[in-house]
Amino acid sequence: MKLILFFLSLFIFPLSATTFPAANVKYVSDVVLLYMCNLPNSAPDQTGANMSYLLKIVDMCNGDTTSYGDGVYATNEWANKDAVDTAMSTLLDVPVFEMSIDTTKTSASNTDFSFQISASGNFIIDWGDGTVSDIITKSNTTLTTYTHSYSSAGTYIIKLSGLATGYSSGTTTAAINFYNAGVSNMQNNLVGISGSLGYIFPIIN
Repeated sequence: MKLILFFLSLFIFPLSATTFPAANVKYVSDVVLLYMCNLPNSAPDQTGANMSYLLKIVDMCNGDTTSYGDGVYATNEWANKDAVDTAMSTLLDVPVFEMSIDTTKTSASNTDFSFQISASGNFIIDWGDGTVSDIITKSNTTLTTYTHSYSSAGTYIIKLSGLATGYSSGTTTAAINFYNAGVSNMQNNLVGISGSLGYIFPIIN
């Protein structure tokens, strides 16, 4: 099912070589590191990243519990950077934290949603509307607001993955925050949370 959704997303949002440059092996390696996957020594070694290579890397990161790299979609077609980002966000079996939002709860002109992170680390935000995920490398613990504008009002599930490496020393500063009195689309649009928040923001001694 995940593989079908992955290719449906590529079909619904067509890929353009001019918009999304071709991906090489280094780009794939850099992206999977953000998902806390260190490629084993047996990872295929080639300059270009085709769909077969990309899906085999996904299988390796999943501990070979999946076999996407042996399927009919594992072709020699060139993989661009959007295909890599989409594959990692939809096919990797990684813990995620989900935020359910309903942008119809605010005015019709407000289809934004914001939340804040004050931790350092590597994070991936899938905004739930099929757009390319935001890949964030955060080297400081400054409270930072992340905002996304949706093309239409509705309900969406935002998925956050990654791993925090440090937290603010302020005793009243949360690692992730959904409330800001001056930003109404944060608390008003949020209708539910679930998932692996403790995995993404673990206790650091």
